[in-house]
Order: sequence, then C-alpha cells, then structure tokens
Amino acid sequence: MIRHLFCICIIFTSISFGQQAHIILGKNASPMEKYSGQELQRYLYMLGHELPKVCDDAAVYDGGFVIGTTASNSILKSLADSGFLSPDELGPQSYQLKKLSVNGHDIIAVLGTEDTGVLYGVYGLLQDYYGINFYMSGDVLPPQTSLVTLPDVNEIRKPQMYIRGFLPWTNFPQSATVYSWQDWKYVIDQMAKMRMNFLHIHNYNGEGKHNEMFHNFELNGYISRSWMATASSGHGWAGPKWNVNEYLFGSSDLFDDYDFGADCALHNEKLSNKEVFKKGTNLFKRVIDYAHSRGVKIGLGIDLDKIPAEYNVSASDTDVIKARIEQIATDYPNLDYLICFQSETMGSDSTAWQKMFMGWYNGLKATNPKLKFAVSGWGLKPESIQSLPPDVICAPIAPYSAKWPDGSQYGEREYWACPWLERDMASSEYYYPYNIHLSDTISCYQSLRTSNTKGLYCLTWRITDAIDPKLWYIANAPWYDSAKFTNSEAVYDHYVKSCYGSNASKLITSIINQNEPYASDFGECTATPPFDGDLRYSDSGFLFNLYRFRFYNSNAIIPEFTDASSYSSQSGTQNAGANEGGQCVAYIQDKDWVMFSSINFNSDWNTFQVRAASATNGGNIEIRLDSVSGLLIGEGVISGSGDWQKWDNYSCTIKGTTGTHDVYFVFRGHKIDDRQKALTQLTAINNTIEAETDSSRKARLELLRCRIASEYNHIELDTGAPSMSVAQFTEKMAEWVNNFNKRVVDISSLGNIQSVQNRFVQLNYVNKIAEVRSAQNVKMPSHVQAKGTLNGAFISWKNEEPAIKGFYVYRNGIKVSQLLSKNDISWDDTIKGKHRYSVTAVNTSGMESPQFSSPSCYAGSSDTNAPKIILVSPQSSLAKGQPFEITVRLLDNRKNELLNAVLYYRSIGNPDWTAVNMTRRSRAVFCSTVKLPDDTEGIEYYVSASDGSNNCVFPPSAPQQGLSAIIYVMPDNIAPNVPENVKFSKGRLIWNASSGDVFGYKIYRSRKASFEIGCVNYLTFVDAFTTSFADNGLDFDSTRIDTCFYKITAVDRFGNESAPFQIVNNSSINQNCVQ
Repeated sequence: MIRHLFCICIIFTSISFGQQAHIILGKNASPMEKYSGQELQRYLYMLGHELPKVCDDAAVYDGGFVIGTTASNSILKSLADSGFLSPDELGPQSYQLKKLSVNGHDIIAVLGTEDTGVLYGVYGLLQDYYGINFYMSGDVLPPQTSLVTLPDVNEIRKPQMYIRGFLPWTNFPQSATVYSWQDWKYVIDQMAKMRMNFLHIHNYNGEGKHNEMFHNFELNGYISRSWMATASSGHGWAGPKWNVNEYLFGSSDLFDDYDFGADCALHNEKLSNKEVFKKGTNLFKRVIDYAHSRGVKIGLGIDLDKIPAEYNVSASDTDVIKARIEQIATDYPNLDYLICFQSETMGSDSTAWQKMFMGWYNGLKATNPKLKFAVSGWGLKPESIQSLPPDVICAPIAPYSAKWPDGSQYGEREYWACPWLERDMASSEYYYPYNIHLSDTISCYQSLRTSNTKGLYCLTWRITDAIDPKLWYIANAPWYDSAKFTNSEAVYDHYVKSCYGSNASKLITSIINQNEPYASDFGECTATPPFDGDLRYSDSGFLFNLYRFRFYNSNAIIPEFTDASSYSSQSGTQNAGANEGGQCVAYIQDKDWVMFSSINFNSDWNTFQVRAASATNGGNIEIRLDSVSGLLIGEGVISGSGDWQKWDNYSCTIKGTTGTHDVYFVFRGHKIDDRQKALTQLTAINNTIEAETDSSRKARLELLRCRIASEYNHIELDTGAPSMSVAQFTEKMAEWVNNFNKRVVDISSLGNIQSVQNRFVQLNYVNKIAEVRSAQNVKMPSHVQAKGTLNGAFISWKNEEPAIKGFYVYRNGIKVSQLLSKNDISWDDTIKGKHRYSVTAVNTSGMESPQFSSPSCYAGSSDTNAPKIILVSPQSSLAKGQPFEITVRLLDNRKNELLNAVLYYRSIGNPDWTAVNMTRRSRAVFCSTVKLPDDTEGIEYYVSASDGSNNCVFPPSAPQQGLSAIIYVMPDNIAPNVPENVKFSKGRLIWNASSGDVFGYKIYRSRKASFEIGCVNYLTFVDAFTTSFADNGLDFDSTRIDTCFYKITAVDRFGNESAPFQIVNNSSINQNCVQ
C-alpha cells in the first residue's frame, strides 16, 4: 500500500466548499461504503446544489470528506497510524467524525471499523451537523442554501444497543401486512438513514385463522392456503371485508387495483396453495437480501405452538417440526434471527413449548449454524426459558405496555426490550395512541437498561403519523447520552422544530406531547363501536383489574378486604391470576359488571375501597343496589397504575345505606368530552399555518391539522349521529373521511383508509342509510356524488328503486332538473359556487322518494383548491439498469377525467428537467416508467398535477428542492432469458420456464394489443416455480374486463428483468379474460 505523507493539523473554523470538493473513498471500498459516499454526495447536493465529486483515495483533492475504514481507505489508515484518528476506540457499528487539515486541504474524516459504521457515520454527520432529519414519513431537509460548510466536528459515536429497530405487526392494514416490494425497499432505506438495524416480522400460522405468507409447510403432500389480509378478506380480529371500489367520499380514488393488500397477496385466486406460498417466500427472500445491503438484519417471528387446524395434527408432532424447519432452512438460508414465540393463547404451562423449541433449535442449528435464536411472547416468565441454551436471546414484546419488564429477571441471558408504540385495544391506530405514552418508554430507557439489555426495538402497526416521533426516539436514543432526551417534551419539541419550525415549538409541542383530544380508544383488534350517542367513555378496551374491595366506616376499625373474584354472578369479565396471590377480576370493559349477593350494610359505612391495577387510564366503578341500573350509592375512580399487576388502593365515599342488598359493581370508562380542547388546538394549528411561509412546513402542519380535525369529527359523530338527519350525517361522515384521506403519506396511513372504510363507513354509515332506505315506500338513490367541472358540477348516483321511472336532481333543496329517464345515472349542472346536490327516485306510480344528498361541492370557477398529490414509498435508491417507476394518487374535488399529472426528472447535477406525462392506471392514480441512461448516478424528481385550472407540485418545495434517488450497482446485472412459448390453454396463460438465474415472472396486462410494459399495466408476479396463470377478469377499478393482452418477463433475485415475450400473433392472446 502506498503511504501518504501529509502535513496534518486540527482546525476549528467552518469553511464552505464548492464544486471541487471531493468525497474520497478507498479503492477497496465495499458496496456499502460506495453507497455511503453516494448518499453523502446526494444530500450535500440537495442542500446546496453543488455536486461534490466522488473519487478514490489516490490523494486528497481540495477540501471534502474521506470516508471508509482503515482497511479500505489508505488515507484513513495513514491518519490513524499518525494518531489523528482512533479506530481502536471504535466498536461494531460505531464511527468517528473528525475535522482535519491535510496538506492545506480541509477534510472531514468519516471512519468506521466496518462498513455499517461508515454508513451510520454519514447519516450521523448529515443529521447532527447538516440539519437533515430522517423519519419513516420521509426526509426533512433544512431550507436550501448556497453555502454548504465543513462543520467543526470531533466525536466518536457508539450505539448503546447493538440491536435497534421495530416490529410492524402483521395482521392489520396499517402494517407490514400490506407492504409490497417498493414499500419494503422504502422502509429499509429509511431504517438505514435512521441508523436502525433490525426489522422483526411476525408471521401468524393459525391464530385468528390467519396463515400468513412468509412461513408455511408441506406435510404428507398437503400445504395449507397462505394469505395476507386484504380489503376484500378483512382480518380475523373483527375486521370486516369490503370492496375498495365501494369506498365513499373520495377514498376509492386512492386505490389502483381491484383489492388492497401486499403484491404477494393479490391476483392469487386461481393459483394453487403451493404457488401462493411461493409468492410469499419469493418476496421475503428479496426483503432479506435487500435489508443486508443496507446493514439491516431480519428476524422472522413464529408461534411454535400454532399451526392451521386443517392439518389435523398437533404443532408438537415431530414430522410437523421437521417440515417447518425444512421450510425455514431451505427458503431462508440468509435469515439472521428466528424469533420463537409463545403464542398469545398458549397458557401458563410452557413444558410442551420448551420441548418444541429444542426440536426447532437442534434441527436448525444442524442445517444453519449461523442462524441466531430468540424467544418472545406477550411478556415471558423467566422459568419458561430458564433451561434453554445460553445463546438464546430473550426478546419479549412488553405485556401490552409502553414500558418493558426489567431484563435482570432473566439473569445473564441477553435481553432485548420491546415497548409498544401503539396498542390494538384501549389505544388507537387512528389518532394519538392513547394510553401508550412515550414518557413511559423514556422512563424505562432511563432506569431499566440492565447490563444484559443489548437491544431496543418496538411493536407498532403504523410507522408514520402520530408514531413518527416515537419511532424516531427508538432509533436515536441508543446513539446519544441519556441526558439528551430525558422526557417526552424534549423529543416532541425536537420533532416540532424539525418538521414545523422553531416558531411552532411552543404551541405545537404542547399539543402532540401526549395531549391530543380524546376521540376514541377503539383498537383494531376489537369490534367496531357504533356512533350511539351515549355519554363518551374511554370504552373500547380493557379498563382495569379488580383484586379486592371493602366497605367500612373511615372513623372505625378497617375490616379485611373481600376477594373480588368471589362474586355471585358477572357479565363480560374473566378471572385471572394475581401476583399478590389468588385471583382478580380481569378483562374488564365498559358496561361489564359483577354482583355480590346479600351484603348486609351497616348504617355507618361511609367508604368504599378497592385494590386495583391498570395499564391504561383505568375507569370508574358504579356501586348500585339490587340491579345494574339500581340506586347509585357511590362511584369509585381508578387511575392508571402503569401495569395490570401493579396494585394500588382507591377509595370513594358512599351514601348511608341499611339492609341487605345485592350489590352490583358496574364498570365504566372515564367520561371524556374533548370537543372544546380539539377546537382550541385547531385554532392554534390554523394560526401557525397562516404565519408559516415555508411550503414544506405548511404541508406538514396541514397533516397535523387533519389529524386533530379527524379527532374532532369523531367526537361529533359519536355524540351526535343518532340525532342527525341523513343529509347531516352524510356531510359529517364526508368531512371525517376527507381528513383521513388527506393524512395519507405512506403505506400504513393508506391502510388506515381501508380500516375506516371497511369498519365505520360500511358498518356505521352505509348500513344505517340502508336501514333508512328499507323503510321508504320509494327507495332513495345511493352513492350520490357531486364532483366539480370547469363550468359547474357533475352529479352521479346509483338506483335502488325496483319500480324506477326516473330521477330528479336538487341543488340546495331546490329541484333543478326535469324528470330524467330511468337509464340516467348522472347529470351536469352549469353553475359556480358551493352547493349541496341531492337526487330522488320516482317510481312508475309517480311517487317520489326522499332526497339523498351528496357532500357539498365547489362548482366551476369557485373551486380554487389544487389537487393533493400523494406519493407512497417514494424511491430513494434505484438499481443500475432498472427503470425508475413512480405511482402517484390525486385527491381533488373535480371529476377524475379532468386530472392529470406530470413527472419531472433530471440527473443530479444537470440543470435541465425532462417532463413526462404520467399515464392513468385507475381513477385518480397515475404512473410512469422511465428508462434512465446507463451513465446516470442519481436523479432528482418531482410531480406536478392539475385539475384543469388549479395546479400543485409534490414535494411542495419543488422544483427548488425535490426528491432524489441514487443509483446503486447490484452484484449481478444480467437478466434471465425471455420466457418462451407463451399461450393460452384451457383458460390459463402458460409459458415455458426461462433459462438463466430465474427468480420469478412478472405479468403485465393491457386492453390494447400493443403496449409498453411498466407500472401502469403491471398485474402481478409469480415465483419461478410457477409457469401458468389464470386472471380473475377484473380490471384495476374492479370492472369486468372482456378482451385483454398480456406480456410476461422473467426476473432474477436482484430485480433484473428480461425483455417481455413479444406477442407475434395478437389473435393468440386476443380472447376473453378468464372469468
């Protein structure tokens, strides 16, 4: 190796660098180090539009950055040998940043002992010294400047936890259940930027009839049907199914296929069980490989004691264990961790589970000794894992809490803490995660980092919205001294200053710091609560556990407690063990009760006392005589104690009572009405938006405004829906849903649209309107919708009247149309202004139905609102030689036919933009596929949209500061050969297997015989195992498709795609799609 001779001195001034600044990599730089250099180059360019040059370590050219390890970069080795850098002080994943002057040139050294340390050093430098904050919702860059400086820096950063990450629990639409390939890529890229390195995916096999797609097994020639929950399937925790194309109030415009779910879960109707499962493993293999390229390790979680019932055999059967082991070993040789769960319903006896675990452990260690094992569950009793091998990690999810158990109870066994960021009951996946507070997590991190605590990850479903700052804390806390973020206010204030600006700090921090209005603590694993107009209680989850109680005179000798579990009868509750001995009354929800018969009251009793515990906010106990609605003699208030087994005494006064009575304890949630609180916060947010001049901050503040507004809407609906007219109910529902639509920024917030529609819109709105319609002599129409046009409004509807003669259209209650024919289902109005349209049906007897109204509509030139552009999982890295693909969704008041979108892109450093008109895929979803020149190293891009007269761009800071993506080199860029002999046979599309490194096939479909393949006509993929496919006959908007044409390509595991099979004779494909 050539030794470099330098004159080196440490300097302490900030200087700017120009286009001649360099990013110096070692000649032996690894792919991850090269990626690190590209990331540094692109972000510095985005900050100042000056493009540093990336070069090797032949010499120090001008000022700049020298990055790598002492093994890969000779300059860094010489600096270390000379004592100016300290590699011996670094450990795994750690890095050193130091500003030096070398031969008169100012540099910043970014040194790691391994390539992941180099990557984290670059992102740490960008975050801590250039003001770029990385979140799951995207990157937040400071305003662009013409002067980018080399900051004074001299620091070593070592993570306090070598495992840092999260568990986006699969089963609900807000989570990894619906991730497609581009979503996985985006999540993993953002994880790396946030310096997280662990992604845990739990796979259900039998719980709630879920049999998810990343683990399955074949036994005696049979393999069960794998599936991921989609909109049309619903999920097994009271999640109803519905068709996305039936979604109301603009939500259907957000979806680009006949169903919503992961790409491995769609278009599987006519694939065999094995072919479906192969799609799941195909995707997960790619996830594992891609995660490793970004320094992220993958853990697959499996409930060992659960398998689908149709196997008709126990999960402990040796053949079952052998088959399951074989699947993991064969499909996932590069898996990092197998997380073995004690299932949620396993019970207290772990003997059988321990025996199963050892079968798994010994079997997989024999085939894949590098695979590491961890055990998990909903809390773990130390005795249940005490006998396991010492290298097995203890990684339990906390018992439904933002806090985690003390790891010292597991002795010297390695322990990973896993708090919940939100909960699927008695919390919320819609709003702020009530009862699951960041302050509790911070408190644990401050006080419970025992010597064996080596990992910190968290359970969540959403990864943005109200979870965004919490996930940022999980990522960042291990990198800094614990004094940096000592409380939740400090974390939320940092988030506010980053996302909304310093001027917003005082007002906005006080809102999002665990102080948002209470809307509903409905959780995704519980039944959909009705809008019933009842007094508002925190009523959708468990309230508290009741251990003991007593009545007494506070001025006399206090008697012993009575066990609450000794009740005479009950409704809704269950008994559970109590850590102080005996049993407690548990699983208490709003309106449950227990009754104690024949209690003989002393006239001097004035006090009621209970011993209770709550991991939530607790609730109330109404003390009633002789019936659940009997005389109320007292009401006790139970507050949160922090855990279901952390007992405290709570007392209240009671009315003087005599005689013998049956006593009912009726359990209620706390009474809450936060309407005024929500209005006050909305005023503060609106004032902040009005005062803000930066377009990006305004857009982020608008997202927050929509969240608080949707909380307010929910309160209004829950308290007022029973007394609302149909028109009022429709208007309020539309306003509520519209606030959810506008909150979509990523795949998890898009999943929330599915939940709101499948649950509340379908069950609470559509079913209620159907009840009203069923009582009508003439049935009013449904799906009345008014959309703006350039000159007025377009009104459409569906008929529900069997004896239909025609329809009338009303504007603001006044009839404005003649009697339309029974075949008319739309009408155009020429007008401007804000109007509410309604439609009536007229039957053959001349009788007219009641009016059914649309939400209000801005007509013609009165509509001055531009479309909202939604880009889910934007590309931030592209494989060299593969096309750049982008899909955007537009939300707007006007007809979809008036909408259009344009993609602008340019190579980084190029001043000229290329514009591409995006193609409509479905309704208001637009796509583009762009083949980039071979020499492209990175791109900037943004999207503009119009509704005919109102225009907007995304991101809002574009074109001055758009989005960007770098081009990385894959280990292999040779595509497989083209599939051959593609034809139809017996209603199936079949082909010959391609030669080469085939990993799978992509299928494209169009109504046109001649088409170019791309995301606009991409249908689905199948694994290389599969060489036939039958379509379901549904177009992307769920309408029947008669004639269609297909093209098929072969892809390898790196995504390199062959040319499509060219259709020589269209008539060979020109036939009806399989119905």
